[in-house]
Amino acid sequence: MIRSLSCNRIMDWANEECHGWSLLFEPITIVDTLSNVHLIDSLLQYGCALCKTFGTCANIFKVINRIIHRQCSTQVKATRRQTKKLKAQTAPPPQLSEPLPQEFTPTFTITEETIHQTDSANYAQTYLKNKLRKAVTPLWKLPYKKQLELKQLRNSKVLMKLTNSLIEQEAEIGLTETLDRTHRFGGLCCQLDTIKPSPVTEGYRNKSELSVGVGADGNRKTVGLFIGEWKKKNIICLPSDPARNISQAHKNVEKAYQTFLLQSSLDVSLSFKDNGNWRGLVVRSNQEGDLMAIVSFTQSDLSETETEDAMLSLQDFFAYGEGKDCGLSSLYFQSSFRTRATNEDAPFHLLLGKPHLHETLFDLQFRISPDAFFQVNTPATEVLYSTVMELCDLGQDTTVLDLCCGTGTIGLVMADRVKEVVGVEVIQQAVEDARVNAELNAISNATFVCGPVEEILPDILPTLEGSGDLVVVANPARAGLHPRVIRIIRSSQSIRRLVYISCKPDGTAARNFTDLCCPPTTRLHGKPFTLTRAVPVDLFPDTYHCELALLFER
Repeated sequence: MIRSLSCNRIMDWANEECHGWSLLFEPITIVDTLSNVHLIDSLLQYGCALCKTFGTCANIFKVINRIIHRQCSTQVKATRRQTKKLKAQTAPPPQLSEPLPQEFTPTFTITEETIHQTDSANYAQTYLKNKLRKAVTPLWKLPYKKQLELKQLRNSKVLMKLTNSLIEQEAEIGLTETLDRTHRFGGLCCQLDTIKPSPVTEGYRNKSELSVGVGADGNRKTVGLFIGEWKKKNIICLPSDPARNISQAHKNVEKAYQTFLLQSSLDVSLSFKDNGNWRGLVVRSNQEGDLMAIVSFTQSDLSETETEDAMLSLQDFFAYGEGKDCGLSSLYFQSSFRTRATNEDAPFHLLLGKPHLHETLFDLQFRISPDAFFQVNTPATEVLYSTVMELCDLGQDTTVLDLCCGTGTIGLVMADRVKEVVGVEVIQQAVEDARVNAELNAISNATFVCGPVEEILPDILPTLEGSGDLVVVANPARAGLHPRVIRIIRSSQSIRRLVYISCKPDGTAARNFTDLCCPPTTRLHGKPFTLTRAVPVDLFPDTYHCELALLFER
């Protein structure tokens, strides 16, 4: 009896198990004959060979097993078991030495010798590329309109969680303020605006952080992005080509650096214990097309002379060798024993070109140093900052306290609309850039202070109280503001308005929102703020993330 396997069903199973490997299979008809057993065995061997060649696609074996166990008749299964027993006692495994009848012959060649010569390698590459896309740009399959709808929903859930938390805390002391507001805002504690889209959706990143690691082909000197899980020890490094949020100019520098590594006599450092030297690459750019590359290095057991030679070889490659075609405006070299190091921890050595990039925002020029923070999507940053200025409701009597100010971009953009700007930032190089940026743009009403916000704020806040309309703008890292900063802000009666910019409002920063709005406690003094408006702005197309600007008032 002949039992046919539907190609569509096979593809469905294969897609379910291994995301695309179904393309390996064509319509197959299984018969209860010895030749059919040969086909099954060959499929199994083919799957095993693939699994040995591509460690990430072991599910091939599962798919083939499911095809056999679900579709083969009892008689075929018995024949297969009998054949296995005979193989163990007598001859080597049967091969497809004789062609099957035309209607049963698969359209691919099933021999280990030709695996690398068939389309299987292309399918493996497609699988890995899609896995990288899923890791770096998880929404790449969705139309941009659908991405925005998803992000709008996620921000709505963030506000709903905050709303419920505030309602519970107020209910404990007999208050219903938040509950009363939910009737006006569809169950939320504040107005949630429609998300503002990014003006650009591809190649928008002005900063790419690239790693060095073992590639899919076993090459230790692969430059790109990691996929896999560290705890499962299946991490591999893949070129960033499939990631459409990275520009081609950045990818060209990445490829050039990999060429350099392959030519270098020094090994790469996959960990700080392997005595390797070359490490990751950071590429930065501006809208004018200028490129800055920062190469990380670990001296390990090299002498100072050998380290100097390594620097010179890198310089020669990008100045006169194959890397010249990248057209770098700046090339930096940083030797450090840490994964991330600032200029204070490990100085950046300029090997080529000019020391800084300059970017334009709202007709202002901003200097960018190798380790300075700058929003990764410049066109969308203008949308975000326009939103922040609207929420701040600026006037000529306004003083802006810019917390976690970075290179001073937000405060300096507002400077011509307000009386004074005071910025606080922990990174010394960023503060220096902010001061230079003020000079570049002839801005005299902006000052910048270096230090942790929780330590600096108690000293500068008394000098600003009574200076008129005091507005706080906070743009912290993903972890949010230090709890002490929230306590200081709540205790200051001069602060009536706070605009909080969060790139991860569903993370630890959510605690900041609750602490700003909750009723007074023994830990949190002062009148609570009310969250009155939230505006999402998409700076990260193809990902789940966006910026959320929140207006707190009291």
